[in-house]
Amino acid sequence: MTTAEKVKVSWASIGKKINDLTDLLEGRSFDRVVGISRGGLPLGVALSHKLNLPFSVVGVSSYNDETNEQETLVCDTPDVIFKGWEGSILVCDDIADSGRTLQFLNSKIKKNPKITEITTVTFYYKESSVVKPDTYLEMTDKWIVFPWEY
Repeated sequence: MTTAEKVKVSWASIGKKINDLTDLLEGRSFDRVVGISRGGLPLGVALSHKLNLPFSVVGVSSYNDETNEQETLVCDTPDVIFKGWEGSILVCDDIADSGRTLQFLNSKIKKNPKITEITTVTFYYKESSVVKPDTYLEMTDKWIVFPWEY
C-alpha cells in the first residue's frame, strides 16, 4: 500500500478559499451555519461571519472497535440542539474524505422536521467519499495538511 502525497495548505490559501466558497454560495439563503468539530470550525466560523448567520458547533468522533475493523461514529452534541434548528442549514467541514462524518451528521439533522434543506460545503472532496459535498473547491486524492494541524 502506498501512502498518499501530503500537501501542506497555508493560512493565506485558506483565506482565499473561504472567499472563493463565499462567492460560490452567493445568492443562496441559509438560516444557520454548522461547523463539524474540529476541521470544519475555521470554515464554519468564517462563513457565519461573512453570511451574518448564527453558528453552531457539532462534534462527531469516530472510534474503532477492538478489532479495528468496525468504525462507529458518535455525535457529542445533544439531540435537543438539532430540535431547535429550522429552515436551511449549511454544514461545513474541511474535507469530504471518507464522507462518513457528513453522511452521519446529515442523517441526524434530517430527523428534525423543521429543517427544510441541508447544504454541505468543504474545501476539498475525495472521489472515494460516500457523500459528495454540494459545494467544494477542489477534488483531490492527496493527504491535505491544514494550517490548524501543524
